Amino acid sequence: MLLGVLLALAAGTIVIYIVSTATSTGPQMITVVVAKVDLDPNTILTVTPQKNTPTAKYMLISDAFEAKQVPVDVAPENAYKWISELDLETKLNNYVVGQSIYQGDYLRNPDRRLSLLGVCPSGSLTCINPGALKDGQVLFAVDVHGPGGASAKPFAVAGDYVDFIFIECQLPGSKDPQGCEAQTTLKGLLVYAVTESQIIVAVTHQQAVEILYLVSTGAGEMAIRRPSDNTDSVSTLEVDKAYIVKNFGY
Repeated sequence: MLLGVLLALAAGTIVIYIVSTATSTGPQMITVVVAKVDLDPNTILTVTPQKNTPTAKYMLISDAFEAKQVPVDVAPENAYKWISELDLETKLNNYVVGQSIYQGDYLRNPDRRLSLLGVCPSGSLTCINPGALKDGQVLFAVDVHGPGGASAKPFAVAGDYVDFIFIECQLPGSKDPQGCEAQTTLKGLLVYAVTESQIIVAVTHQQAVEILYLVSTGAGEMAIRRPSDNTDSVSTLEVDKAYIVKNFGY
């Protein structure tokens, strides 16, 4: 009889284990908004059908985005949480796509790839990330090149912070025979966009004038900072022939 009781208890334990395993919860899920299709720059998001024109392309918000369930630990912290189609359309109506959004990309809250129609001209660089431009700043193009030479594409990308390092000659008061010195000049500049041969930096008008002068009178390169290092605390000593001899033993 004792054996029968033990067998019954063992069977009950097995049943409890199987049931608890079968009913255990999976990963916690969240419903977010993702791109349903690829969205090209300058696409205008609407809630009502609009006829495309040579200068404007329209897309229904319901055709552009959709709800998707994903694990909580997979979704970005700022992913736009799905509430309803009405909520999404209220949020995005008359917004313009500033840079490409690809199928499956998460919609963010806020999303810097989108800007309200009329905030900037359609197709303008200022539409890409208007929130990154501070009051009084302008976008200024600087010719730079990557390690491959003058024909190489810049090795910085949009969102990088860079310092400019220039060498200038015939400087009054310089101890160098040729009056040449290298120095870190403008610091912590945001790379707003990149073209095939230029970086577009967000600067004040005065910084734009300074860059123009340095580029026209000297030779310069850029140094890319690590992410989030956008301070102005960097300080370097001017480098000339005397500095090189003293520190490197020439």
